[in-house]
Amino acid sequence: MSVLIRVVALNLWLFCSIGKIAEAKSYDLNNFSSVEAFEKGRILRAQFKNIESRRYLKFAADQGDPNAAYLYAMELISYKSTIRTASESKYYLILAARNGSRKAMQFLYQYANWLKEEERLFWKNNYYNALINLGRSQPAQAFYDLSQYHKGSYDELSQYYLSRAVVFNHPKALMDVAHQIEVGKGNFVSSDAREAQVRQIYLKAAETGYLPAILIYIKCLEGDQMYEKAYEWRIKAMEAGDLMSLPILASILTNQSEPYGFVESDVVAAKAYLSVYLESAGKDKLPTLYSNIEMLFSKLSLILNDTSDNKLINLENKIKSHAPFYRHDVFWDY
Repeated sequence: MSVLIRVVALNLWLFCSIGKIAEAKSYDLNNFSSVEAFEKGRILRAQFKNIESRRYLKFAADQGDPNAAYLYAMELISYKSTIRTASESKYYLILAARNGSRKAMQFLYQYANWLKEEERLFWKNNYYNALINLGRSQPAQAFYDLSQYHKGSYDELSQYYLSRAVVFNHPKALMDVAHQIEVGKGNFVSSDAREAQVRQIYLKAAETGYLPAILIYIKCLEGDQMYEKAYEWRIKAMEAGDLMSLPILASILTNQSEPYGFVESDVVAAKAYLSVYLESAGKDKLPTLYSNIEMLFSKLSLILNDTSDNKLINLENKIKSHAPFYRHDVFWDY
């Protein structure tokens, strides 16, 4: 076979291979249901893989998933805005609201100043009606959202709905009550009694497994210098999937956190936590943190010898059993 024929054959093979890869990627996405694509995009976004996440969120949104449309719109708004991005985000916000996203309805009546007043009122009424209907299937969430809906305009009713949500142990309702006591609500015989009550309510919220509640409870324990208890809850935060707990625990295990000096140094475990972080997280947000973790990971690799490999692999697998790891933000709940 001549050299020319070989080159042509190689180019043809590469062209076909690239085409098959592209087709496979497209085919894979089309194999997703809208719900699956939304969940995939939601996780990717919460792992700082925002650019990749938008592909899944847009696909799910275009298939009619209201939560994906809302989250995609929020991604566009938080991205470097252009005229096109602004118009596209508005389109997906309206699409999300029309398909039933309560978050989108709420955003439209509260912040969509490009809409006419009667349009914003329309979405406010739709949002309220959606909350009433939500009470049939998710009463705790409905009570909590109604408390937020009336907050500032009808505070007595807002507090009533908040108390109803607390009965259901709704974590955000418990957190709100704890915060109210923290800033002065209620009568207590001493500041210590007030702080004890606040801590107890945050504990109750944390015990529901709600990640933001766990993280706030850790801060309470640290504020009270109860670091041994705080360390136990830092492990629980990691087990609940908190992405940021991975480098924090690695820092503690390499004696970089003075208040946690009682924790025995464990370089292998620290490397395992960093390894899982580097595998889980992207660089679209907090790229400096990612680079710093890479550097620390490399330093620990120089310290460890080959005899640690099996222990490292076992620890990594144990940590990964709590995956997916993600960073909870205001857009995570829906």
